[in-house]
Amino acid sequence: MFSLLLICGMIASIVAVNNILGFIIMFVLSFLLILIWTSFYILEIDVENKTYADLTSVFGRKFGKAVAFDEIENVFIKSSVVSQTIHGFGPNSYEKKNYEFDAYLKFTNGEKLFLVSDEDEKELRKRLKPVLKKLETELVN
Repeated sequence: MFSLLLICGMIASIVAVNNILGFIIMFVLSFLLILIWTSFYILEIDVENKTYADLTSVFGRKFGKAVAFDEIENVFIKSSVVSQTIHGFGPNSYEKKNYEFDAYLKFTNGEKLFLVSDEDEKELRKRLKPVLKKLETELVN
């Protein structure tokens, strides 16, 4: 949605401003668009050195700090109810409830890190299998 707004802003800057200022505005907005498209979150866990890092990647460059941990205790799944109320005309409304399953990594010091989530618990367990193997830990219920 934000990308669409930036593209509309780029078009408007070219149409509304017919000189070099419109080009500069378009250039800045296109830079922001590329920045948004290339930015994402990364969680890196180094089992050998016993560190993890919450990183943000921008243009392929990673920003963040590595934090040491003692041991990985386990991975667990927590379920939660996600509720959405849809209002219609008059007194009509509809409430939609879904379960969402979130996987967390727990360290021996009690700290927890979010790993991944899914609406289907079986699919989440399937996605966690390679992670559990790499981390050399188990999934607890």
